[in-house]
Amino acid sequence: MGRDISFVIRVCDAEAGLSDLVHRVDESARNCCDQFEILIVDDASAEQTASEAHQLERELASVRVITHPFTIGFGSGIKSGLAHSRYPWLMNIPADGSFQASDISKFVSKMNEHDLVIGYRPLRSRSLGHRTGILIVRVILRVFFGVKARETNSPKLLKKEILKDAIIESRGFAIGSEVIIKSAFRGARLCHVMLSESPVPERKIDGRHVINSLVGLLDLLLFFVMRVFKLADFDPTGEDKKRVLR
Repeated sequence: MGRDISFVIRVCDAEAGLSDLVHRVDESARNCCDQFEILIVDDASAEQTASEAHQLERELASVRVITHPFTIGFGSGIKSGLAHSRYPWLMNIPADGSFQASDISKFVSKMNEHDLVIGYRPLRSRSLGHRTGILIVRVILRVFFGVKARETNSPKLLKKEILKDAIIESRGFAIGSEVIIKSAFRGARLCHVMLSESPVPERKIDGRHVINSLVGLLDLLLFFVMRVFKLADFDPTGEDKKRVLR
């Protein structure tokens, strides 16, 4: 299979730095991909962000804009990417400036031997609040699903065939965990790559952030219940095996 990738960047009122990011992704992809596209998922942004996205679509042949009529949420990039992308591989990229486009080559180098490549940063580079959240999710995935993942809401390169016909329920923070869990139980070959050091924007932890995080954790526990009672498509092969990441 060729190195044909659809890159997905979800934006919601975040035009600052978008043009620079898209141009850097376009340049890096030209150096290591056979074919590629960049999908900017406009999650019902204000007019200025939407205008910036469409300007990039006019400038670069690789760019397409997918517009949501109303805000769907954090997980809308992956869900829209799975639904609208042209190529057999999908990679989500954050729009907050924390991703170095040069790291794309690290993900591409793992494509021949793996189906899901997960980026991560060492815990020491994260704030106390983020470290705590990451560790909680790690424990839940390991204890309840037998999956070892260093990080879940980081950039990921996914072979779309793995999730063919799968139903992705999450719209919020749990979507990264859901993609990893369902890929693992469908027999995906998984690995990690370390992301280059770059400033990770520290988001203010307010009431809304806490609520969204709690909803994400409840989603994970609900997935476990659905798996136990066979109410979801975690393990279509009927083989409940542990998939440990390297």
